[in-house]
Amino acid sequence: MTEIAVTNSTVLIALERIDRINILKQSFRDIYIPPKVSQEFNLNLNWLKV
Repeated sequence: MTEIAVTNSTVLIALERIDRINILKQSFRDIYIPPKVSQEFNLNLNWLKV
């Protein structure tokens, strides 16, 4: 398991569309997103860090 990841909304949207958003949580200990991505994506996932 890789420790840290930073992602953008494209990845989050694509994984959500194929119902695989949890693959990020399974693959990385910490997942960071920029504040703007948090606003754009508008999902409340407590394991995503802004």
